[in-house]
Amino acid sequence: ISVTLDPTSDGRTVRIRYSDNGTGIDPSHLRIPAGVDAAKPFRELIFEAGVTSRATGSGYGLFLVRRILDGHRGTVDLVDHRNGVVFDMLLPAKTPIRSKRE
Repeated sequence: ISVTLDPTSDGRTVRIRYSDNGTGIDPSHLRIPAGVDAAKPFRELIFEAGVTSRATGSGYGLFLVRRILDGHRGTVDLVDHRNGVVFDMLLPAKTPIRSKRE
């Protein structure tokens, strides 16, 4: 597992990149619960509640990651899902506090 942290070029957000060298996510193995729109693009579908590619998975891991980041005005996106996974998470950078002298 590799995690990197970098400011974006505009300086307003911080990118956290998660990558691993596992088996990745096989779209053909997705289990999609009733009520979830299976026509959504794969890169969005994996963040829906209950969607999983694991036989014993609950399908709530990536759903919760996205909800938590949404709550902090951030985003998470799947960059690659073959031969491991890569996710980019963006969070707002902390606004500098101005001194009272300015």
